[in-house]
Amino acid sequence: MSVEVQARKTLSNFFEAWQAGHVKTMLEHCQLTWRATTKDAVSNLESLLHSVSITKFRILSTEKVSDFLIDCVVEVNDTKRASIRIVKELAPYKPSETGQWGINPISALRLCRSE
Repeated sequence: MSVEVQARKTLSNFFEAWQAGHVKTMLEHCQLTWRATTKDAVSNLESLLHSVSITKFRILSTEKVSDFLIDCVVEVNDTKRASIRIVKELAPYKPSETGQWGINPISALRLCRSE
């Protein structure tokens, strides 16, 4: 399976969990560094992204920056678009081709802006 397909699967899992309101599952798909360095990560994630209720989403494009860094443009509710960063890490602060894919949730904040 290509790195793009793997990263997109993680992104889809994150957004499906967001759509269903399952914050703990969303957290499982966040990047290791963010999870390790964020106090009370579940509450923090919930407060960061609470302003957008997702009824549908789609991945519009994927850009492979490296074998452990992917940027995907996502559209939610047919109205908002943002580039979401997905990082593959072996451990916090250790990007690696052999690590685990995770969403950088701060990049998802772009979906929460009023426009």
